[in-house]
Amino acid sequence: MPHFVIDVPFCYEPQKEKNRQYIIRQFKNLIRFIEKLSGQKFDETKAMQAVANTSEGINHWKRFLTFAEQRPSGITAFDSFVQMAPFLVARGTRQFVEHYKMLADETGQRVAEGRFPVPDEKYRLFWDNIAPWHQLRDMSGRLAAMGANIVGATYTSCIGTVEGSFELYPFDGGDPLEYCARTQNCYMCPHGMKLRGKSMAEAARKLHIDGIVFASNRSCKPYSITQMDQKRLMTDQFSIPGVMIEVDHADARKYSREATFTRLEALIETIESGRAATVKNITIS
Repeated sequence: MPHFVIDVPFCYEPQKEKNRQYIIRQFKNLIRFIEKLSGQKFDETKAMQAVANTSEGINHWKRFLTFAEQRPSGITAFDSFVQMAPFLVARGTRQFVEHYKMLADETGQRVAEGRFPVPDEKYRLFWDNIAPWHQLRDMSGRLAAMGANIVGATYTSCIGTVEGSFELYPFDGGDPLEYCARTQNCYMCPHGMKLRGKSMAEAARKLHIDGIVFASNRSCKPYSITQMDQKRLMTDQFSIPGVMIEVDHADARKYSREATFTRLEALIETIESGRAATVKNITIS
């Protein structure tokens, strides 16, 4: 089976020009590779249209994610996990744009009508790592019964961005390869601690996050390797408690429901203790 590996440099700061050009050279090699295999020539006009469609669709995706800023949230992170599917099968098409426009519009309508996935939301949580695909229904349902909602995730927030930010990086209509190379740095895995902390802190502020779930993922070590330090950073600098759980996004055998919810319940107790201490201090003052 033919395959082509693209190397994206690790980054501790905004992407350097030499790294962007390095990625572009790999894209050009990939184009030649596909042309040879397929017998078809690369069409830059079609490529530009595909990138424009993707950027437009991601703009609607970002609009969908903003409904997490509501109290209670208009979405759960589990909704966003499921809605990632078109990124895998329809990116670059008009169907991609139409899907995410409809998703954002319908979510806005539900919020306007007062329909929320966790109406009795008491605890707003944030997820760090790939989705626990084999546990979406069970985890979302049990958390909702506890009044907890994972309202956002680094995994879904980073799409269409650049390092250190979850804000949309729009396509300017220029070189499609340049844009694709620049946004290769959207994914969390190649980011250093400073960049990860910057984007997570901003998301926590915008989404009014009470606690963070760091999912240590056995099948994605690059995503997981800095999580203990990240957890400490978010607690020490931003007073946001966190918890580490063990999960494998693909292998249910590596997951313990009991151990996971013991830790999630402990996180909620920590949040409650912090709230009680805040109320006590206000009362004393």
